[in-house]
Amino acid sequence: ALASKTEDVQQSNGLLIWPVVVAYMLSIFALQDPDKPLFVWASLVPLISPMLMFTRVATSSVPMWQIAVSIALSLICIWGFTLLAAKLYRVGVLMYGKPLSPKEIWRALRAPA
Repeated sequence: ALASKTEDVQQSNGLLIWPVVVAYMLSIFALQDPDKPLFVWASLVPLISPMLMFTRVATSSVPMWQIAVSIALSLICIWGFTLLAAKLYRVGVLMYGKPLSPKEIWRALRAPA
């Protein structure tokens, strides 16, 4: 809904690729020492936790509370992103053909449901 043409979709998806790239790089570095504080805390961050937590679980003994917190935070973010996507989709459908500016996106997100 943020883009009306295929070419515009590539531009919109550019930012969505970065969490995957960051998670992949952190997972590679975590293979050597998965219990470093950076990797422990990063494995709790919702956008990168699926890849990084699996790396930590496969290479070391991870406390069950960290796995539970990682899953809980991910589920909360999925719920929040679903609400966010619904709002953006509603605005994008109403403004079909006109590309949304960041200002319009921000205004749509702040508007009451």
